[in-house]
This record gives sequence, structure tokens and C-alpha cells, in this order.
Amino acid sequence: MVTVEQFKDVFKQFEAADEDYYHDYMADLASNARKGYKLALPFEVMTVPEWEIEIVEEDTDRSYDSYGDTRAEDCFIIFKVTDASGESNMFKLPGSYYSYEGWEWNVTSIAEVKSVPKTIYVWESI
Repeated sequence: MVTVEQFKDVFKQFEAADEDYYHDYMADLASNARKGYKLALPFEVMTVPEWEIEIVEEDTDRSYDSYGDTRAEDCFIIFKVTDASGESNMFKLPGSYYSYEGWEWNVTSIAEVKSVPKTIYVWESI
């Protein structure tokens, strides 16, 4: 099973191998973030582990202010990582977006997560 440190290390190795490519790749990550998207790591610049990485959830919605600037705080992408033996676990990559800065993904804050059912009540007119 892949540990959170191993998952973080893949991103660190990628950045160390080719910093410009890494930053472009991470900036494009939000536009590709949709359920079922399979992440392809850049085998041409680093040794890629035999993992399957799939996006299972994302919140990359941005809001616009009256000046047309966009921002998004508390964004995230949830990855399901399956190793070569077929064992899976999930990781949350937190991030944010600001019009003049672009996407900022906080790789050092990647955490292992699991889905937990939650009941909510809404009130409707009858």
C-alpha cells in the first residue's frame, strides 16, 4: 500500500527533475480534475512508480467578484492510488486559486483520507 510520504515524494521528485514542467503540470491539474480522470505521471523526466492514480472527487470551483477577479479557497482533489499489488488508498491534495497568481497546490499538506458517510437535513416547503 502506498504511504502518504511515498505519494508526496513522487511530486517532490518530479519538481526536482524538471521544475518548469512540474509547475506547468500542476497548473493544468485543476483543468483536468474530474471524476475518473487517470493521472499520467511524466515518465520522460523521472522514474514513475507502478501505480494507478485516479481522481475520485474534486472541488475546484472558482467564484468571481464584481471586478471580474476569480478566487477559490479550500479547494481539493482526492486521488485514489492503487499500487502494483492492487491495494488502494486515497489522498487529498489541498489548493487554492487567485486570479493573478493561478493555482497553488500544497503538496506538503497531502493527507491520507477516507470517505465517511454524513447525513444532512434540508428544509423544504410542503
